[in-house]
Amino acid sequence: MKKYSFILLPLLAACGGSGDSTPLNQPDPKPEGVVSIAISDAPVDNVSSVVLQLSSIDLTLRYQGGYGEVVNIDLSDQEVDLLQYQGDAAAWLIEEQSIPAGEYMAHLNVVDGSGDIGSYVEDGNGKHPLDIIQPHLPLGAITVLEGEAASFTLDVELRNALLFDEVNGYSLDIRGMRWVDNRYMGHLNGLVDQALIDACEADHADLARQDGSFTHVAYLYPTGSAIEAMDDMALEAEAGKLLPTATAPILQMYNGDWRFQMGYLPEGEYQLGYTCLGHLDQPDTNEGIGSNFEIYDDGGAITIIRGSNGGYNNNCQMGQGGRRGGGRG
Repeated sequence: MKKYSFILLPLLAACGGSGDSTPLNQPDPKPEGVVSIAISDAPVDNVSSVVLQLSSIDLTLRYQGGYGEVVNIDLSDQEVDLLQYQGDAAAWLIEEQSIPAGEYMAHLNVVDGSGDIGSYVEDGNGKHPLDIIQPHLPLGAITVLEGEAASFTLDVELRNALLFDEVNGYSLDIRGMRWVDNRYMGHLNGLVDQALIDACEADHADLARQDGSFTHVAYLYPTGSAIEAMDDMALEAEAGKLLPTATAPILQMYNGDWRFQMGYLPEGEYQLGYTCLGHLDQPDTNEGIGSNFEIYDDGGAITIIRGSNGGYNNNCQMGQGGRRGGGRG
């Protein structure tokens, strides 16, 4: 179990001059529950490691009138390579940590990359510092009930959250992150028909990379999204379109199957989309009118079921009569 300490808000107190050394009454112990917090990742292209150095977790008590003391849980600069925890895998930061019951706002303190210390990224050109845009990373709300267990996962979709430019290098943004109550989520395992893969590549032969390859990606949207409304990854949605809730690369297995996995999805109804043009979808720009990017196929509706305790593995198949062609841009 990790060590935790309280950070108290400043209090005003009167000073007495009586010299009375009578000890103060000790407060009754507060009722406690336990909380567990994990971190997971959706895969990203072109990097081999994305390592976060984590110093601590802050849980700030919430009251009707504002915020109270902070429970600080030391993580001892723990390093987590997100690429080792993809799909339904997760790295536990704290497990069954006892804390006073109450409602909290959670923050994860991440060590910014600088030189050879802190968070970093490894790619084909070596090791690079990772700039954490918000090092005091807001996670979400936590309710801890007396005698009960709460469990949450921060799912980091690196295709959205990991940014790169030639001047500033790599940075990690808060967008593309989901804070999920593990009791109310499920995972999605997808199989994509070879015929759909072949059709998309044939229809976009002129848009392949120089080596002739494509990046196949599954996109997840709110329920009922028409293919014309399925937007690419971007800071803001194009007018009349919807940003994806999640994305995942579609990879060819040793047996020839094309598969993808999306982990830690809140239970509910969604719509799937597919493209072989993922290499044209940049996370910090909107591939709008005039671009060559498109969602190629409406993968159909999907229901994410949580199961009895959360974490149910849902299965789907794309390519059975989907609607093609959202139009380039």
